[in-house]
Amino acid sequence: MKKFVLLTQTDQYNIYEVFDVIELSSDVISQRWSQIAEAGTDIVTKNIIGYENVAIGSTFDGNVFSLPENVDPTAIHSPESGGYAFIHNGVVLGTARAFNAYIEERYQAGFSGNVFVKDVTGNEDVSYGSLWNGTEFYSLPN
Repeated sequence: MKKFVLLTQTDQYNIYEVFDVIELSSDVISQRWSQIAEAGTDIVTKNIIGYENVAIGSTFDGNVFSLPENVDPTAIHSPESGGYAFIHNGVVLGTARAFNAYIEERYQAGFSGNVFVKDVTGNEDVSYGSLWNGTEFYSLPN
C-alpha cells in the first residue's frame, strides 16, 4: 500500500502542514500520485468547480481546460462536482475531491496556500496535522 500526504505551506519559513492523508492499494492510481509527488512544489492546484473538460491528461492554459484525445467520457469531471486539479506544466496529473463537509473545510484551507504531495510510504508516524520542515516530519506537543 502506498501512502501520500497533501501538504500546505503554513508560513514564510517553509513549514508545511499535512491536511490530508491518502492511502492507495491500486498500482495505477498510486503511480499517478507518484507522478504528482515527483513534481514537488512545481504543482499548481486549481479549484475545478464550474470548469468543463477536466480529466486526467487535460491541458490547462490558465483559463480553460482542454480534453486529451480519446478520453473516456466517464473520466470527465462534471462542472458541478467540484474538487481540485493537480497541474504540472499545464497538464492535469490528478484530481482530488472532498467527500464530506469536514474534509471540504480542510481542503479549502489547505488549497488556499502552496500545496504539494509527498510520498510517505512506510512512515506510519505521519498523519493529519503533522508538520514538515523540508527535511523531516514532526508533531507539536499537545
